Amino acid sequence: MFKYLVLAISLIALNACSGNSESDQDPTENSSSSSSGGVGLTQGKTGQELYKEHNCHLCHNNDGLKKELPIVFENWNQQTLTRRINDTMPEKDPGACVGACAEKIAAYLLSIAPERECAEEPTPLPRRLRLLTNREYANTLNDLLQTSQGYQLIKNFESDTIVAGFDNNASGSNININRMNAYWNAAKTIAESHSDINRLLNCGQQQQQQQNQQASKDDLRRCADEFIPKFGERAFRRPLTAEELESYKELFVSATDREAAGRITLQAFLSSSNFLYRTELGQEDNGQYRLSAYEIASLLSYTFWGSMPDENLFRAAKDGHLYDPNNLKSQINRLLGDKKAELQLAYFGKQWLNAKHIANIARDEKFFPSYSSEIGLLMEQELDQVLAELFTSDTSYSVTDIFQHNFTYANNDLADFYGFSGVQHSDFRKINNIPNRKGILSLGGILAKNAKFQENDPIHRGLLVRRNLLCQEFGVPPANIGEVEPLDPNKPLRERFSAHSNNKACASCHEKIDPIGFAFENYNAVGLYQETEGNNLPIDASGILEGLNSMAGTDKHEFNSLHDLSDILANAGKDRIAYCLAEQFERYMAGIAKPDTCQVEENKQRWLNQSDKLLDLWPAVMSSPNFAIRQ
Repeated sequence: MFKYLVLAISLIALNACSGNSESDQDPTENSSSSSSGGVGLTQGKTGQELYKEHNCHLCHNNDGLKKELPIVFENWNQQTLTRRINDTMPEKDPGACVGACAEKIAAYLLSIAPERECAEEPTPLPRRLRLLTNREYANTLNDLLQTSQGYQLIKNFESDTIVAGFDNNASGSNININRMNAYWNAAKTIAESHSDINRLLNCGQQQQQQQNQQASKDDLRRCADEFIPKFGERAFRRPLTAEELESYKELFVSATDREAAGRITLQAFLSSSNFLYRTELGQEDNGQYRLSAYEIASLLSYTFWGSMPDENLFRAAKDGHLYDPNNLKSQINRLLGDKKAELQLAYFGKQWLNAKHIANIARDEKFFPSYSSEIGLLMEQELDQVLAELFTSDTSYSVTDIFQHNFTYANNDLADFYGFSGVQHSDFRKINNIPNRKGILSLGGILAKNAKFQENDPIHRGLLVRRNLLCQEFGVPPANIGEVEPLDPNKPLRERFSAHSNNKACASCHEKIDPIGFAFENYNAVGLYQETEGNNLPIDASGILEGLNSMAGTDKHEFNSLHDLSDILANAGKDRIAYCLAEQFERYMAGIAKPDTCQVEENKQRWLNQSDKLLDLWPAVMSSPNFAIRQ
């Protein structure tokens, strides 16, 4: 029995390597403190020489892409990067490289910025194993055994590791001894508590009182021959190998009776690495590896259902139908038509929008007396249903509708909290033409999740737009980050947050973040609409969004409210939002932190060439030529 535990524990070796030891040293320990920015000391030197002279390579590497502190090249142009170096670099000796020195280093860095033409073939993903997330484990257990124990059992599991906003990153999800013990104990609990093991075995009528031990063993062998292949195929999401069949049959017949055999074998299946992991290994084909039909079936089901394949999908895998593009698309459409897809794509959407666990949000009762954890739970249900409609409805919702739809879902309790009139029903129903709301950014859960205990948070609301909606990344914040002034009801929030724009070390990033966050100011920290703040201070929700497609861009888009900002994203930003949504779905589907930009662009174009319907994005990504290829 212990060999199954050992097999699972052995996969610890697959865990990602720890960080580079270089990150432990002080990168500016030997930095020059002399003012090499002076004309005399800079004249005649190249940007590359100055980059080395000021020890910039110790923080950023020679290529500027050191993992711990990479330069995000797409965020900078010559003017803005020169200003950043001039004002704040080196971090421990600002002012050591100013004027011509800063200009030359900026020009040098932009000249070595990596470029890639998307005429190149996108790079296939690597072969790997993917540990089931806690949610996938619970769903799989419930579907495999027709039980409801799954979500109760995962309460004892360690939390999944979040990488780039998602909990299913293939490299971030690792086995350790505590997690393996939790799996083992869960398998033991399920096996011991299963109420009808004979129904699970489904081996036909058991023989009457046995005359001898041999007759009993014959009955166990017959049952094992029938049960092991069928259950094993569903538990491992593929047919068992000959060796596995023999091993599990031996375990089964080692028991004294059917019930004991069923329980010990069930525990073995559920604690096996073949149950806990899904594979993307494939079979070699001209130097690459093509996923098996069963691996494709699992990739589809865990992407769109967050659970194991059903009988229809297993049958399609067995018959080889999933290699045919038309059959593949037919299966995807079938999966999308199921209630499970609504739940799964809403779950994807909440991770995309950094809006998981809204029900756990806490707020200061002094400032928000009408808010409670029950309201937070209703807000999460509201977001789930809005996302499910946008992502899975046959209605022709497009990227534009993400920001311009004017409906929500609510019951009378949530409607009363928001101040919507005329809602009498206790169940959740669709409500159209809601006052002071438009698009996903005005939903209570999104607003509350990106706020603080006592007040709004324009930084995180601005980052939501930059990072999650536009896929624009920032470097690591400087150590000398400015502090926000304490809450003062007689001072506008915008004024108190000015420390970031006045602090040179913070300005280059926060001038791209905070103005966007101020657009949300008509909505407080629990998502309620407001026209004043503090002691009846007027709200200024105006601002400028600079660099819509790239933060290095010089384009400017003015707004006076969150509705205006939503219109900008829906129209001028439509192509960028489409790219970002395709990138986020690729990140989620593939379980990777940094999708191949050419792959994302190819997926986006395939999608938009067909239609701009959100429902068509999902099969467009899954119909990539590299979808079933690994290297």
